[in-house]
Amino acid sequence: MTGGPFDELDDYIAMPRVSGLAVSADGSRVVTTIAELNTAKTEYVTSVWELDPLGEQPARRLTRGAKGESAPAFTSDGDLLFHRGAPE
Repeated sequence: MTGGPFDELDDYIAMPRVSGLAVSADGSRVVTTIAELNTAKTEYVTSVWELDPLGEQPARRLTRGAKGESAPAFTSDGDLLFHRGAPE
């Protein structure tokens, strides 16, 4: 089988990278970070996405910062916190 993302190094590098997982205390919310190449294909930019814990709804992107966001975490009250990349 050919034509998959593992056949060419550039295709593999361009694949989004999923990392980290945060679950709210009550289990009703799940978020993760996804790193994707920027338009110049020179660096990865990470954004925070919310996932449906029941798997019924598609993932929803929550952030779109130019420098990216990372390290999502929920407070005990259910608020979502994350680190935002520093502006230039």
